[in-house]
Order: sequence, then C-alpha cells, then structure tokens
Amino acid sequence: MTEVHLPANSENMTLIEVEQLTRVDSSTQQTVLHSVNLTLKERDRVGLGGPSGSGKSSLLRAIACLDPYQSGSLRFRGETLTPEEIPSYRSRVVYLPQRAVIFEGTVKENLAIPFSLRSSEKIYDEEIAIQQLSHFDRNEGFLRKNADTLSGGEQQIIAWIRCFMMNPNVILFDEPTSGLDSDARSKFEDAVDQWFENPSIDSKAFIWSSHHADQLARLSNRQISMNRGKLEMSLES
Repeated sequence: MTEVHLPANSENMTLIEVEQLTRVDSSTQQTVLHSVNLTLKERDRVGLGGPSGSGKSSLLRAIACLDPYQSGSLRFRGETLTPEEIPSYRSRVVYLPQRAVIFEGTVKENLAIPFSLRSSEKIYDEEIAIQQLSHFDRNEGFLRKNADTLSGGEQQIIAWIRCFMMNPNVILFDEPTSGLDSDARSKFEDAVDQWFENPSIDSKAFIWSSHHADQLARLSNRQISMNRGKLEMSLES
C-alpha cells in the first residue's frame, strides 16, 4: 500500500479524497495505479512530478472520472460520486491535458461548448473570453478564427480559456505548457495565478503535472512524486 499525506491547513475544506485507488489498463493488463491515497484541500497547489509512464496522467484522469478504476474510492467534498453526479462533477473538477481537445468550428464555438451541455449551470460570457484573450495578446477577432487552423500552442490557450470560463473548484493540469514557448508559458502561469486568486470561488485547488522541477517549485506549495503507479513522497515547498 502506498500512502501520501499532504500537509495542509486543517481549517481548509477537503475537496477531493482518493483512497486505495487502483487502476489496471484494459489493453495491456498492467496496473498503472497502485492503491493510491491522496487528499486535496482548498488552497492546495500541488506539483506532481515523476518520469514519463509513471502514472501521472492515469492518476489525473482517474480523479477527473475520465478513466475507470478497479478498486478504491473517490469523494468530492466528503461525498462519494454517483453516476448521475459525474457530469456536474466534471464542471467542478476539470482536467486540462497536454494536447488540447479542439472541435470543428470557430474559437467562439469551441469556448461555448461546455455551456451548451445539459449538465451546465453556467452561461457563456464573451466578455470573460475577450479578457482572457487579451492576456495572451489576442483580440476579439480571434474568436472568429477556425479553431483547426490554430497552432498547437494557440489551441492550448483556447483550452485554458474554456477551462477558466467554467470557474471550477479544481483543475488537474497534465503538463499543460509543454507545447508553449517561454513567453506563452509565462502568460499561462500568470493566468492560472489570476484564476486561483479570483474571489468568486474560494474553494479552489489544483494539481500540476510537469517534468520540470523549476516549474513545480514555482507554482506549487506542495509537491508529490510518482513512480510506477505509486506516490512516493510528499514535500512542502
């Protein structure tokens, strides 16, 4: 059994609790998560390190309820999720992958997709979209561009803005800046700081996966490391 305790302010609300989470890849029959335990409290900024193939993405995708797990439990704000609650949960706990998920249509249409879903309780706000675009030196006209003509870095920026507009409680960052140049990476990190400090939702936390120790040290207040599907260590920055 692998257990990691993250030191956190006991007064802060627990957002996510993972207990004894085990996942086996159905195609390879390899165990990619071994009895993982993890507690994420509000105001936690957790850096997730480890080599390629260590299970970082598997853990984040399992927490996001995107991949099934064979045993263990996942609770959000103390409650075990029912299947009916998962769509709403995914609007509160958002997974942002290394490569953006982009659909046919304009940038605006891509940004508006989450707000058209039946489970969405929020409304698309174009002013917020334009404000975020300006942070990345893009203007309102960028909304009319076809999303599939954008560079990989621009698509990742759109994925971030879509996530930001949902204003979730938890974001699971899976190496989100690996395809960005240094300037865009800096702007991306600044935008995350702005989201984190936005007072409209107090109960916020994130997990940021990266191969770069300097980035994890810069962004996180706690760090964990993963290897062969196990959490190995917990350090406070």
